[in-house]
Amino acid sequence: MSMSELARHSPQLDILDFCRMSMSDLARHSSQLDIWDFCRMSMSELTRHSPHFDIRDFCRISMLELARHSPKFDIRDFCRMSMSELARHSPQLDI
Repeated sequence: MSMSELARHSPQLDILDFCRMSMSDLARHSSQLDIWDFCRMSMSELTRHSPHFDIRDFCRISMLELARHSPKFDIRDFCRMSMSELARHSPQLDI
């Protein structure tokens, strides 16, 4: 199920829970969850859905882990972010 489908079925879906979950947790809770949509979302899209998005867990995920969960993961948005953008999204981010 894609993020948009989840949101359509549950307009009150709290994306915070998704943002805080590891990729393996997401897969375990929903074997049909299409993680590709989540991975394709830009940081700005994620923060628009949730201004309290905690980027730290996302940053801790290795590229190998991301690739394993989504071979089509588009890392370009993540790579384009400046350190100041990362810090703005999470002042406690340990860079």
